[in-house]
Amino acid sequence: MRDRTPLDRAARFGYAATVERLLARGALLTERTIREEREGERFTARATPGTRRPDHQAVRALLAAARESPMSPPDGRGTPDR
Repeated sequence: MRDRTPLDRAARFGYAATVERLLARGALLTERTIREEREGERFTARATPGTRRPDHQAVRALLAAARESPMSPPDGRGTPDR
């Protein structure tokens, strides 16, 4: 997970509270963040039964709200991917 931001990692693993905090503190939403959330949902779907389930649905809603926020850049990308 090299070159990933904290927001990318939180989205990938379905940590909705962390995503919410990072966005509230001004973390930039990028296309990579959206991709990480999608990949993470597929990855964690195979998690061992009985383990803590990530909340990708809540993460997806938070990312969608941030993307449509008047504070986000017009193209919805944030900073360019590296």
